[in-house]
Amino acid sequence: MEELKNTDLDIIYSHWKAASTKIHFLLPPLVKNQTIQGLQIKSKSNISRIDFKLMNDEGKLIFYDLITDRKFDLDLSNVDEGKIKFFKNDSFEDTWERLPLEDALKWTE
Repeated sequence: MEELKNTDLDIIYSHWKAASTKIHFLLPPLVKNQTIQGLQIKSKSNISRIDFKLMNDEGKLIFYDLITDRKFDLDLSNVDEGKIKFFKNDSFEDTWERLPLEDALKWTE
């Protein structure tokens, strides 16, 4: 499978869970200022696409949900611990926790 390395078929996704809603996300590698498409999973039968961009605005990293037109400031200070905090208008909204990709099938059963 060496011929697939560094191609679009060689993407490693990350698995995240929103702590407050228990919604899971499968995301490709994140790149600023590009539309990114991932999966949002609420249950085994409720899977949808999420389209978003990461961008800088006034020195802050912004998560811009292109479907709902909502913007969140991101706090990446604990990303090494597998946590990303979301803020809306300087008020805490949620924390996403990184989970092993191998566990992806466990929460869809």
